[in-house]
Amino acid sequence: MRTKSTFRLKGRVSPGIFSFERVFSVEGADGHTIYVIVPIEDIEERDGDPTAEVVVVGRSGDFSLVTVPGAPLETGQSVWVPERDLIPA
Repeated sequence: MRTKSTFRLKGRVSPGIFSFERVFSVEGADGHTIYVIVPIEDIEERDGDPTAEVVVVGRSGDFSLVTVPGAPLETGQSVWVPERDLIPA
């Protein structure tokens, strides 16, 4: 896998403040959860689970550092996840 590659990642979705946005949350490998406001059109269902596009910005062993494009809610928008959790975009 190359650095700066685009993938999708499963997460949880909750309503945003406005009807055109959603809050996408992902729990990282360390147990830390990030929350990012994303446009509703960026949420896509894969195998019955909500996913959002992520960009891989680094790798270490079996883990990838991903960034969720959007507006972070006090948690940042990057998190380490197991590489096996990445879904080809």
